[in-house]
Amino acid sequence: MKNNEIFVECTDLIKIYADEKNRVRVPALRGLEMKINKGEITLCVGPSGSGKSTLLNILAGNLKPSAGVVRVGNTDIAKFTRAEMVDYRRKRVGVVWQLPQMNLIWELSASQNIQVPMRILGVPREERMARTKELLEEVELLDRAHHKPTQLSGGEIQRISLAVALSNKPELVVLDEPTGELDSQTSEKIISFFEKINEDLGVTMILATHDRRLIARGYRTMLLVDGRITSVRHGFADEKNIPVFSDAFGALQIPTNLRELFKSREDLLLSRESEEIFKIFVPKDNGKE
Repeated sequence: MKNNEIFVECTDLIKIYADEKNRVRVPALRGLEMKINKGEITLCVGPSGSGKSTLLNILAGNLKPSAGVVRVGNTDIAKFTRAEMVDYRRKRVGVVWQLPQMNLIWELSASQNIQVPMRILGVPREERMARTKELLEEVELLDRAHHKPTQLSGGEIQRISLAVALSNKPELVVLDEPTGELDSQTSEKIISFFEKINEDLGVTMILATHDRRLIARGYRTMLLVDGRITSVRHGFADEKNIPVFSDAFGALQIPTNLRELFKSREDLLLSRESEEIFKIFVPKDNGKE
C-alpha cells in the first residue's frame, strides 16, 4: 500500500566511524541518496559491510549521521537534539531486530511486551488494553497473549516483535533481517504478515534482508555497496538490462559485477540512442568503440 508522496528521503548521507584511540576513520555511508514513498515496503540488500545496518540505525534514531539530510515526513532527523531523537524513537518509529532478545523482554508476556512502549508514553490503561488486543488480533496471536517468549515459536516471537514495534502507532517501521533466524516455511508466514500489516495499517516499512523469497515478491529493492546505492530494482534483475543508480549530483553508481569492466577511467562514452535509451561505450585501446 503506497502513494506517490515521498516520506523518507536521504540526501548526501555520510556516516564515518572514528576510532580516536587508533586514529582510524572508517566511512560506512558515502553520500547515499534515497527516496521512499509513504506506505511503501522497501528492501535493502547488499554484502556485509555495505552500510545496511548503519542506514537502518540512522532511520531508527539510534545513530546520528556525520553529514547529510535524513528527512522522515516533514522533519530532518539529522538535525535533532538528543531529546528530540528520544521523542522520535518513542513516538514515530518502530524497530524489529533480527535477534529476538533485542525486541522482547523475556520475563514479560506477549501482552505485557506490547504495552511497554505505550506505558513509556503514558497511554491510559484502557487505551493500552484496547490497542494491545487490536495488535494481537492483527498478528493472529490473541490466544498467546499471556505466553512468555520462551513459550512461543520463532515465528510467533517475530510476530509479537512486530506488534511491539507497531504499538506506538509509528509512521515508519525498520526491520533488520526479520526472517534471518527462521526456517523457510515460517519465513513465508512472516512475509505474509508484513504484507497484511502494510495493507491494513498503511505503515511505511524498510527491511534489510538477504531473503530471496522477499526479493522475489517484487518490492522496490535497493542494492547497497560500499555505503552507496548502486541499483534500484523490483525483484531480481535480468542479465541483459542491468539497473544502475544515478544520484542527485548526476553520478552513476555502477553495479559491482560491472566495475571490473569499467574500473577507474575517464574515457567512457554516453551515447543517446533515443528519448529513452542511452548506451555506455568503453573505447578500445586504439580509440575505436
